Amino acid sequence: IHFFVAFLCIVISSYASVYSASFISSLLSEIEFQLIAVKANLSSDMTQIINQIVIMICVFTSGIIASLLYALLMAVISQGILKNVRDKMFKNMQRLPIRYFDTHSFGDIMSHYTNDTDALEQLISQSIPNLLTSIITIVVALVQMIVLSWQLTIVVLVTVFLMFFV
Repeated sequence: IHFFVAFLCIVISSYASVYSASFISSLLSEIEFQLIAVKANLSSDMTQIINQIVIMICVFTSGIIASLLYALLMAVISQGILKNVRDKMFKNMQRLPIRYFDTHSFGDIMSHYTNDTDALEQLISQSIPNLLTSIITIVVALVQMIVLSWQLTIVVLVTVFLMFFV
């Protein structure tokens, strides 16, 4: 359940980061429109701009809360998994014969345990969430690009493919 909620928070955070870029574009267009209306001595309605700013604040806030929540959940998940792994490693170490400890120094064994659990913790708490965030951000950005202009999206994808090829 924790991982599912963390995944959902990653999706919300990624969507908020991609959506905010296009949202700022529409906000700037609205501000420009209102400035032109003011210069032309027409009546300007600032409620639309205020509404968009409020929506943008909500999007940014939800993205920040989702990022914080998924970071906390991944810490809980990784610490729970690491506790289980350490318990199993300790139990298995207790079953080793005495001669194993005569041929291997205890510091080497503990060093391997520590390094392996640290690598596992980094994988669970940082690498997996970063990978998921990157993939979701790419997918959301691609969908947003297709919605805005599928022709320009094809041009961009062909250009990116050519850059990778070169």
